[in-house]
Amino acid sequence: MIELKNINKTYQMGDAEVGALRDVSLSIASGEFVAIMGPSGKIHPDAYFRPT
Repeated sequence: MIELKNINKTYQMGDAEVGALRDVSLSIASGEFVAIMGPSGKIHPDAYFRPT
């Protein structure tokens, strides 16, 4: 199982901070297949997970 709890990520763009993730939690059980999509709807090749 993969489990993430309360993940936060911000990026610095010039003088501004941009929040990408805020308190994201996720559990992926063994055998489940998960793909993460961005706002464009495209799935990035590095965003595939399959826990063993």
